[in-house]
Amino acid sequence: MKKLAFVLLALSMAILASCSPGGSKVVNTYKVEDYDGVQLHKVPAMRFAVVKVYDTIQNFPLHQGELVTWLVTTQAPIDGSFTGFFSSKPVDQKMKFNYMIGVPVTQKVLGSSGIRIMPTDEMDCACILHRGSYDTIGKSYDEVLRWCAVNQYETLDPYRELYISGPGPNDPVDPSKYVTEIQIPVRKRTQIR
Repeated sequence: MKKLAFVLLALSMAILASCSPGGSKVVNTYKVEDYDGVQLHKVPAMRFAVVKVYDTIQNFPLHQGELVTWLVTTQAPIDGSFTGFFSSKPVDQKMKFNYMIGVPVTQKVLGSSGIRIMPTDEMDCACILHRGSYDTIGKSYDEVLRWCAVNQYETLDPYRELYISGPGPNDPVDPSKYVTEIQIPVRKRTQIR
């Protein structure tokens, strides 16, 4: 099942790259520089085309295909990387839960067939670059959540995973080389006197 999901994700990314305006050209308003440890980033307001899902995280690539089909059909220019939206850190690979899969879009487009357009506000996010397989991403979540607690930040929903480098036509096949930025929206805790 994992192999099938990987093949479908790689195939859908190849189709998207070949059919999107200008080939695989992406504007990418939010650029991620290489860094270590947890950092506080100002993430700009964006518009995402999203698909809402109630399923296991293992089936993420299958649902991502719905979004890819919509992108190819509408020819909507994309403005960055695929992003997962979660109400907490994904824990159990086999447990069903609600999440969204999105991609930033540059133009005012209309959603259809299960795809909706979701604007996000500019926000401060505690961020960490997870390098490696998705099987070990929980450790990176633990590190950023620990940082938030120590630095007196309250976490807000939804958590995001920005897939910088992963399974796709121009990306590494080896999961140990995947790069994912975890973005957790935060606000400074106010001290009560």
